[in-house]
Amino acid sequence: MIRSRTLLNSTTEPVRALTFAAMLLSVGPLGAEAQERLCDTKFEDCRAPLIDLIRNERIGIDVAFWYMQDSRYVTELIRRHTAGVPVRILVDQRANPKYPNNEAMITALRDAGIPMREKFAGPDIMHFKFMVFHGQNMLEFSKANYGPFAFVPLQPNVSYDDEAVFFTNDDRLTNSFRRRFDDRWVDTFEYRNFGNITGPVVRQYPMFPIDPSMNFPPLEDFADRAVSRYDRESQRIDAIVFRDYDDRHTKAMVRAVARGVPVRLITEPGEYRNPLRVLAAEHIDRMFMGGVQLKVRNHSGLTHEASVVMHGLGEVIFGSSNWTPGSAILSDEHNYFYDPSLGKPWFFQWFADQFNRKWSDAVNYVPFQPLPPDAPSYSTPINGTSGATGNVTLTWEGGPWAHFYDIYLGTSSTPPLLAANLQIGSPQPGVVETFTVSNLQPGTTYYWRIVAKTWAQVTGSGSTWSFTTAGSAPQGGGGSTPFGGTPAAVPGTLQAEDFDEGGPLVAYSDTTGGNKGGVYRLTDVDIAAAATGGGYYIGWVRAGEWLKYTVAVASTGMHTLETCVANIGTGATFHVEVDGVDRTGPILVPDTGGWETWQTITTTGIPLTAGRRVIRIVFDRVSSGGGVGNYNWFRIVGSASSTP
Repeated sequence: MIRSRTLLNSTTEPVRALTFAAMLLSVGPLGAEAQERLCDTKFEDCRAPLIDLIRNERIGIDVAFWYMQDSRYVTELIRRHTAGVPVRILVDQRANPKYPNNEAMITALRDAGIPMREKFAGPDIMHFKFMVFHGQNMLEFSKANYGPFAFVPLQPNVSYDDEAVFFTNDDRLTNSFRRRFDDRWVDTFEYRNFGNITGPVVRQYPMFPIDPSMNFPPLEDFADRAVSRYDRESQRIDAIVFRDYDDRHTKAMVRAVARGVPVRLITEPGEYRNPLRVLAAEHIDRMFMGGVQLKVRNHSGLTHEASVVMHGLGEVIFGSSNWTPGSAILSDEHNYFYDPSLGKPWFFQWFADQFNRKWSDAVNYVPFQPLPPDAPSYSTPINGTSGATGNVTLTWEGGPWAHFYDIYLGTSSTPPLLAANLQIGSPQPGVVETFTVSNLQPGTTYYWRIVAKTWAQVTGSGSTWSFTTAGSAPQGGGGSTPFGGTPAAVPGTLQAEDFDEGGPLVAYSDTTGGNKGGVYRLTDVDIAAAATGGGYYIGWVRAGEWLKYTVAVASTGMHTLETCVANIGTGATFHVEVDGVDRTGPILVPDTGGWETWQTITTTGIPLTAGRRVIRIVFDRVSSGGGVGNYNWFRIVGSASSTP
């Protein structure tokens, strides 16, 4: 074979490209067993075969990388260039600030006289990591960057980066990468000359078609294609993911679990709480809550590989893209979608075996445990301030990991829950969360506390602060006054709709504005007219709501509460406080079979002291039917007289 060392010069004429195309055809296919292999950086030296490919190349080398920090590659590429082997390199200087050694590496390559172009524009980076060896018709690609520890374990099975490196002579792949390299080499919109190019840039190869098995963002959306395969899997999905904040991947994994397909995923713990990418924590937590089985790296190194194994389909997705919107359609990437029609069952089995080895390694990979958010940092109203108006906006900084908030506010120093699981504000730095409470009573001290929650519902609580509103406090128990002006007699019956006067957060707390039933009283408490028997009841009850009743207890002793309730679903609870003290613990609300199918439940052993008391009914947990029940009346009956 005649080999021309001028083939890959930056000013190559079209006739030389045609000569090279003919030479490629004459190479012929090589045995897959001898030429194709995958390399596991957990215990193998994957750098040595790559260095050998560089040293053995006689026709030309094309290289593209996000960053390079291993001088071994620089040395060997310069030696090949000095020996007369044409070398072309694509780089992206935007990697330099994060990977400072990259600047020295690409400068050395340029100073050696190697033709180089750089991506400088466009919506995202060049995230390529591949080398093409034309005389050997070999291609190396992976997600591994060309750093000193990405291809070789520092200590096998102990200190290493999780990567898989693919070496192939499959013409479908080598020619696809030749085509994509040439596409970017001649691009003058997002790429420009970096060094050693004196003439116009031209293609070095024929316009090879890109094989359908290859995905090269931004030509094709990686996430859309990947999700279309996930959604067809019926047996099991195993994935190794460095970074995830693309909603499409996350939802697809949760959907798979929901339809009965087990999903196992290994991810990088450093990305879970990466302050530069705060949304990654949300997506891992969402998959955790959705039933995805998660493990994280416990070894010294980095879990950086990108692979998905779909066992029922016999397919593997392997390449450079993270599970992010940028990697899906903005940055330059390369991803191989292997399926059985490509005739490499060993390829599928290699990734299936690799994942199983990692998953069963209890030392280097451990079950994921969701972390709590930071405690909220309050801003206003300042703790202990006075003179607040009847409408107060609570402000705080929830930090980068909180997505939901429980708001506690009331006149007790241990304020009750006002609103639960509110998704407000943003985890992005500098965004202040706010919540406004209205119709506060004058001359009243209010206490408030914020509890932050992650998507995994792990909590971080702030301290309790207080503020006092301007004016004179209304008279009555706990700031509220009895409905109709006279405390209800105990023993006796409290109609649920006859809760105290005093307004929101004083006499009641309702999480929705307005009276949904539109009858009986002009408050935010939802009151409905009973379909049979006349009268009214409290309905549309949600967790965190409460009602106060000022009563006159005739005698000291233990009492029994009877509650007339209707409910659909199981799991709802409420509790009863007397003068701010919980006297019942959680009371389970039964499934009565309908929202107006009434049943009386009995709670015994409630101590009451004679005199004026304030009873608060607190609705704690919703049922599977979506509410905490409807309430018609509460009857308190006495028992044997005794000192509580």
